[in-house]
Amino acid sequence: MCSFLSLEAAGNLTGDEALQAEGKGDQLAVGLKDAANDVKEAVGDAVDKVKKKFGT
Repeated sequence: MCSFLSLEAAGNLTGDEALQAEGKGDQLAVGLKDAANDVKEAVGDAVDKVKKKFGT
């Protein structure tokens, strides 16, 4: 994620709006991926609890 911040920072320093946007877009993509992984883990945990409760 540091490289994404570097893209945005470089864009800020140079005034390059495309570079700023690329850095922000990359950060957003990483954030969405992390959120999706969190949901996947939560669903897996819920499935495990149900299986444990019903003994399957």
